[in-house]
Amino acid sequence: VKPPISSLRRLIDGYKPGDYIVVGALSGVGKSFYALNHVADLAFSGVPCSYVNLENIPKDVRKLLFQMYTKKEFSLEENSKMSIEQMSEMRDKWEALKKMPFRSVNPGRSLPSVLSFIRQERQERGIELAIVDYAQLISIPGNKQNRNYELAEISASLRCLALDLKIPVMVMAQLKQEVFYRGDKRGTMYDIRDCANFAQDATHVQLLWRAGYFKIHADENGQPYPDGYADIHNAKGRSTGTAIASCSFSHIRGFYDPEQDEPQTEA
Repeated sequence: VKPPISSLRRLIDGYKPGDYIVVGALSGVGKSFYALNHVADLAFSGVPCSYVNLENIPKDVRKLLFQMYTKKEFSLEENSKMSIEQMSEMRDKWEALKKMPFRSVNPGRSLPSVLSFIRQERQERGIELAIVDYAQLISIPGNKQNRNYELAEISASLRCLALDLKIPVMVMAQLKQEVFYRGDKRGTMYDIRDCANFAQDATHVQLLWRAGYFKIHADENGQPYPDGYADIHNAKGRSTGTAIASCSFSHIRGFYDPEQDEPQTEA
């Protein structure tokens, strides 16, 4: 399983069986987009994968994947302006999307439900990647300990699941709000909210950042960021060390390769 963005693939040649990838970002930066970029890249290539969707409604997930597939905005107003041929093409792509080997399911927010769903997907469909969006929404029924201990158990269980099933498991996680008040708005791998164990358990920690979201226009050397600039800080990796992979972001494609053409919408 390879990352969907070429600049990241130059740092990480692929996620290995048993890898536990923790992706951190502040709310609104695009964790769900990044998760679905992985889903889309695999599903469009015919590789089965699962998206444990604890936050977004299924309609929004389908909309985002369709936009990533067509590179066009999902808009009823724009669709109404299409020719018959264009509408037919979009309908064919929608039907093709429905047949791709991914599942987006909300199995409930309890840890046993999440683990059981991923196990079932591995046994029945042979999934090659499972993504959980996002960690802090999971709870352990009957837990009497504080939230830090609960999340530590959740992280350890997901790490063990990856090793047991011999697949990469990717988990989205919120960063502490204190990160927002830093000048550069950048977090570290130990800024994952409520529990440092995610960083300790992970084989990879990736931190998402977008210049436009934070209204930061230039880097520390005064060089202006290109429109849509985003990057992924690989804060922990088995053989990569720390490095930043530059990319672009749009609300149609999510995170994507900057050398690719900008997404097109109908005029």
